Amino acid sequence: VEEGSRLLRAAAVAQFKKTGQEMEARVAQAEEHFLQAQNSQSEAEQEAALKELEQAKKEQAARLKDIAMQSKAQVEALQQLKGAAH
Repeated sequence: VEEGSRLLRAAAVAQFKKTGQEMEARVAQAEEHFLQAQNSQSEAEQEAALKELEQAKKEQAARLKDIAMQSKAQVEALQQLKGAAH
């Protein structure tokens, strides 16, 4: 059980890192769009860019939460299976 739990947690950490990197790139892109909009002094572009940035951050938080919940569920399922086997 311990080895399986460790492997599941390691997989979750790897997925966290990958998702984090992908989302950081998306947030950076949204931030860049916002800065460009500020420089253009277009209020509509600034609002759209700000919404894009906020959405990217929300999606990042939700995705990381999903990974954590999935990892926890997998570890719990493994523990239940191992418990039922004994």
